[in-house]
Amino acid sequence: MGKVIEINGIRYELINAEIIEVTKEGEKLGDIFINSGDWELIEKGADPIAEAWEDGNGNVLSLEGWG
Repeated sequence: MGKVIEINGIRYELINAEIIEVTKEGEKLGDIFINSGDWELIEKGADPIAEAWEDGNGNVLSLEGWG
């Protein structure tokens, strides 16, 4: 898929219809296993880390990484 959005220095890359890879300065923070509509929310400006989303496995997203 290859769509990429950067929010506050965090890079969100849509890997496929189910996974977003999240990196900061080239370092992987983790993956988000997305629900329908999550990518669209990010495209509209939602900040998954600031809003304390979970990764789909029960881990809260943080600037230090997760999972």
